[in-house]
Amino acid sequence: MVTLTGFVRSFSEKYEAERGAKRVSGVVGLANDIEVRLPSSEERPDPEIAREAVSAIKSQLPYTFEHITPVVKNGWVTLEGEVEWNFQRDLAERAVRRLKGLRGVTNLIHIQPRIAPSEVKRKIEEAFRRSAALEAGDHGRWWMGLGGILSIVAGVLLGIMPLLGAIVLTWWLGIYAMALGLTLLVLAYRLRSQRHTDHLHDATPHAA
Repeated sequence: MVTLTGFVRSFSEKYEAERGAKRVSGVVGLANDIEVRLPSSEERPDPEIAREAVSAIKSQLPYTFEHITPVVKNGWVTLEGEVEWNFQRDLAERAVRRLKGLRGVTNLIHIQPRIAPSEVKRKIEEAFRRSAALEAGDHGRWWMGLGGILSIVAGVLLGIMPLLGAIVLTWWLGIYAMALGLTLLVLAYRLRSQRHTDHLHDATPHAA
């Protein structure tokens, strides 16, 4: 356990001292009791700090700053409100951390996702099912394209060299039929597995 004590002239110095202590190997606990003693030239009224805090948060989070309220008392900023992501919470604190006249920051911003975790899970499952269906469609288009190319080549060979063209066409048709058959079997199995998964999903009761 490490305890930081002493005096600094700004909150940014206090924060940097804490960061440096956390990087020391073996530190598993930290108490930052460093006191911020602002020079008289650095002291500012709370309304002025609050206005600058709002401006700083707006510059970092232009689309969500309205959901965050900085409350200032005796130079100490308390951030309140709700955001969707944790990085927005961190950015808000980082934005006010170096304000002139700041004595400390307390981050009370709550994380409130717009989509519930269960809804995220459902959307991911739907995306996987759509991906499987699209992949099956891509295989079908690929085989149609291959069939068209083989038909053109076979027609050219039959026109130029009828005997050789007939032999090559017979071999190609056999290989094409085997490959197509195997592909259809694989796709049928995958679609059957997908329908089975959908059936189980629909049969599972969902919480209201």
